[in-house]
Amino acid sequence: MKRTLIHIFILLLSATAVLSCSAEIHDAFNPPFDYEESPMSILITGIVTDNDSGEPLEGISIKFKAFPKSGTESTSVVSDRVYTDNRGIFTIQTAAPEYSLSCILIAEDENSVYDSRSKEIIVTWSGPSFDNNTNTFVVNDCNFSLTKKQ
Repeated sequence: MKRTLIHIFILLLSATAVLSCSAEIHDAFNPPFDYEESPMSILITGIVTDNDSGEPLEGISIKFKAFPKSGTESTSVVSDRVYTDNRGIFTIQTAAPEYSLSCILIAEDENSVYDSRSKEIIVTWSGPSFDNNTNTFVVNDCNFSLTKKQ
């Protein structure tokens, strides 16, 4: 009986040790910083239009990824995807870490009618695009003009 109790006690200690360890895996949609703790945010708006007619394009995918500006890390720390509305307008608003970022936006037609386009935005948390009152980096004219595939 004493031997059984010792084995149960050792089993409980082992289980406690195993369960107390945790490993976090970070990917594009689980960035390595806490969204709720970050006082900074990024707001990007724009319009996607047809290059030939100037008509707004609905349902175009806008992919957003932000990387540390240092260039030493290739994993994105912020990632998002939105779609244009019936007026071709998109809005991306996300929390972000407090260091400089290199942001890539890709306008992509998932129906493969239009060619993709991309833009890069550098977020430095200063200058005319930074709103000190709200701690928001604002870009209001990130427009895309897409050409039809041939």
